[in-house]
Amino acid sequence: MPTALRTLLTVLAFAALMVAAVEAGLHRVAPMPRRDLEVDDGVADLAAGDPEILVLGSSHAGAFLPLRERLGADRVVVVTEEGGTCSAFTWVYQHRLEPLLADKKRLRRVLLITTYWDTCPAWHTTYRLSLPARAWMLPDYLADVAANGITDENHNFPFAAFKRLLGPSMLLHDRGLANLRGRLRGEQDPDSLEGRKRARIVQRNTEIDAEAGYCETPDELGKLDALVDVFRARGLDVTIVAFPLLDETLTETGRQSALLPYARHLAELAARTGVRIVDHTTAAPMVYDDFEIDCDHLTVPAREKYIDWALANGLGFLKGEAAP
Repeated sequence: MPTALRTLLTVLAFAALMVAAVEAGLHRVAPMPRRDLEVDDGVADLAAGDPEILVLGSSHAGAFLPLRERLGADRVVVVTEEGGTCSAFTWVYQHRLEPLLADKKRLRRVLLITTYWDTCPAWHTTYRLSLPARAWMLPDYLADVAANGITDENHNFPFAAFKRLLGPSMLLHDRGLANLRGRLRGEQDPDSLEGRKRARIVQRNTEIDAEAGYCETPDELGKLDALVDVFRARGLDVTIVAFPLLDETLTETGRQSALLPYARHLAELAARTGVRIVDHTTAAPMVYDDFEIDCDHLTVPAREKYIDWALANGLGFLKGEAAP
């Protein structure tokens, strides 16, 4: 072997060892955050199986993973679209799920997991950014670029695809700095986490009060109603589950101006279509410690607690045979 080539291979091998050592050190000091479900995960499960129950929603739908354990992984598929909104749910169904349903013989039920926030206008939500990152496939990206050029929205597709390709590499994801800085500053200490969570509650109080003025938009409510009609036209039994919210994030203004209008719309939708409404927004026994630091998502143990409670309070029918 030529000396120059041997030297190059030695340098490359040493560099690879150094990178591996740094990765190992970063993971030890600041482990990678838990990876939740993506659209692709649910689509792959649907493509590979023939479930009876389809669960569709935002990242909140990830709390229904224990439902697969309770009822059987062959019976339940969970599809989560990070960021939510009724527009996003409609896109995911039309472009990713519907093409797979032609040969599915057992599908009988749909659980649509929502909150009032899923009816907020596009300018307020991130769905136009998250949809390319979380739900698009390469043909969707190429078609959008051909029609619109590179935009703030569609450029999220290659960026997210590259990050997924890199897997668990902290160096290549964020150079390890995001988690490492938090560790060095003590942001992962219990006292610091508690302070951040309390600050987040104050922030959510303000946000929900403000959202009461512009959510429940006709466009998003119309998308919800139309999606329900599509499911019913396929002969599917539809249940809309209003997901639990942390009580401390809800002021009286938020309850009256954000939650009540959405509850009224769901009641009207049920009266018109006969769909089942299971409102767990404030009824579920989820408390402060059951929510993650964002005060929006349930912790992993709390997901088990919620599903066990839900199967005894509103979703018990799922334990029986699928709807005819």
